[in-house]
Amino acid sequence: MPALLPLLTLLLATSLVPARRSGAEPELGLVRWGRDLDQALATSRASGRPALVLFDEVPGCATCVGFGHEVLSHPLLVEAIEHEFVPVFVANNRGGRDAEQLTRFGEPAWNNPVVRFLDGRGADVLARRDGLYSAHEIAGRLISALRAADRPVPGYLAIAEEESQRAHRRETTFVMGCFWEGEARLGALAGVLDVRAVHTARGEGVRVTYDESRLSRETLARMAAEQRCALDRGDAGGTRVAGGSDHLHALALSPLRAIELTPMQAMRVNSALAAGGDGLEWLTPSQREQARSLTPTGTQRSAQIQ
Repeated sequence: MPALLPLLTLLLATSLVPARRSGAEPELGLVRWGRDLDQALATSRASGRPALVLFDEVPGCATCVGFGHEVLSHPLLVEAIEHEFVPVFVANNRGGRDAEQLTRFGEPAWNNPVVRFLDGRGADVLARRDGLYSAHEIAGRLISALRAADRPVPGYLAIAEEESQRAHRRETTFVMGCFWEGEARLGALAGVLDVRAVHTARGEGVRVTYDESRLSRETLARMAAEQRCALDRGDAGGTRVAGGSDHLHALALSPLRAIELTPMQAMRVNSALAAGGDGLEWLTPSQREQARSLTPTGTQRSAQIQ
């Protein structure tokens, strides 16, 4: 299956991004950064996309390098930054034009990374905040900036924000008549982060990872019951993971299986396909390009990937 294992860290998820850089600087990650802030603001005025300005120390300390490696190389965040914003980099430890921009925006020199969102006039779309270095925090800021600019939030960016939340993850198991249907139905529920087909003592089941801050166990159990999935009150440790096409079955039968997806992307696409949709709303722009290049097989129709 193209989906990564649920327990893979976001660090490993960065391998999904094509190997391309704006330069050799690890602090800048895999984003293709512009260097002309005035041109970025002009592009913002013409397109309506906010300018995303990275003030960063290059070469920088371990925090700067880690930010480039984890956040600015996260596969979904890279595409969001490049397609939904106008990205531009300003060095905070160099002279010349970079130093002038620091003075213009009141940014300190030799500082850790600061991401700011500007409209075409150079005004902050969101109030400035620093000390945000995780993928979850930056994904949330990207979403807030798009909303503040009255721009739509793409499905894959919403996934990046939810999937990178590590603090409130919980697991529980449900049993049902068919775990193909169980994965598809439970995987479509808001607040569910991951699903996995399993064999339980009571028959076929689905192990669900969910965000307790968005979805309580009681609410999840009630919503699952509406989908004919019953809470397994037995020993969850006795379950066996189902293999092969038993996991995310609809995706396994689709040409989209050839595209590398994060676990939550794969779950959402599988649910959409099982419900008769195409799942493209959960893909990044480059993944959509991949989808259009695929040759449908079996009973799939080319309309699926238009």
